[in-house]
Amino acid sequence: MATTPAFEAAALLASPVRRSLLAALRRREDENPAEPGMTAAELAPGMHLHVTTVRFHLDRLVAAGVLRTEFQPQPTAGRPRKVYSVAEESGARDARPLRRLAALLADVVAASTRGEAVTPVEAGRRWARE
Repeated sequence: MATTPAFEAAALLASPVRRSLLAALRRREDENPAEPGMTAAELAPGMHLHVTTVRFHLDRLVAAGVLRTEFQPQPTAGRPRKVYSVAEESGARDARPLRRLAALLADVVAASTRGEAVTPVEAGRRWARE
């Protein structure tokens, strides 16, 4: 069964490291809209991870369409900087719908552990009433 890009992105964001990287990029975007994005080397110290590990996670998020990259030339000699930023079309900026769905499914699982037979539709109705 083939996975959709949205499903792949959601699966990748199950990782706390990747969620933290995404949050750091969003903060940077909010704080400095004129210069959004960061390199793996800029992100690594805040994540307490090696730059290679950070780059691995970032590149997986790029492949899923959650992030995008841009190469910026250096003012001096050297390779261009690879800057990661949040992909606007990814839908990754607003996780509220995903959180709602997760809460509904958690209600179904919690009810089933108590011996209640709650369907996802019934969980949705309960959520709407609350």
